[in-house]
Amino acid sequence: MTTTVLPDEATIAQMVSNVSEVMFGVKFVRSDGLTRGESICGRMFRLHLQGVRDVNVIASSDRAGCQALASAFYSCPSHALTDTMLDNAISELLKMVALQIQNAMGIDKAPGSPRRATLADLATGGGEGWKDAVLLRSDGLGDLKLWVVDGRGLPTNSGAAQPPRGRLRGLLQRLLPHWP
Repeated sequence: MTTTVLPDEATIAQMVSNVSEVMFGVKFVRSDGLTRGESICGRMFRLHLQGVRDVNVIASSDRAGCQALASAFYSCPSHALTDTMLDNAISELLKMVALQIQNAMGIDKAPGSPRRATLADLATGGGEGWKDAVLLRSDGLGDLKLWVVDGRGLPTNSGAAQPPRGRLRGLLQRLLPHWP
């Protein structure tokens, strides 16, 4: 049986919060399994870390969460934000989180750039990594979630073909335990 090399959820939540509280005024806590699928189809970015064990970090948010994050990041009201500013704020958070995890896991290779992700990207992997995935949610900043997935869970490229319908259904059942 393979065990995860990821730090535990409380450790990752604290590492993320150490940075996000200073930069954005937001704290992250462990998320329960029932909320794993909420806002997953909203704005999503992912960053791949390559090491002895690959790790993928995914940020997912609804528009309100992105606006709150970008407002804090740019110190401006939400009505002044552009879609590019929303994307940049969530990408910056993702890079900071990935660097914390990279340091904690002793990964020497520089991380890639955050890339837009879709539900299809997540479904393509359908691997074992989702079993040990860590999910964090923001505490008081809309519906903002961070996923840390063992490299067994996602492909490394973003140009993968669309998954067969059965694999997507399997992913949804893992992400949303009460999904039919």
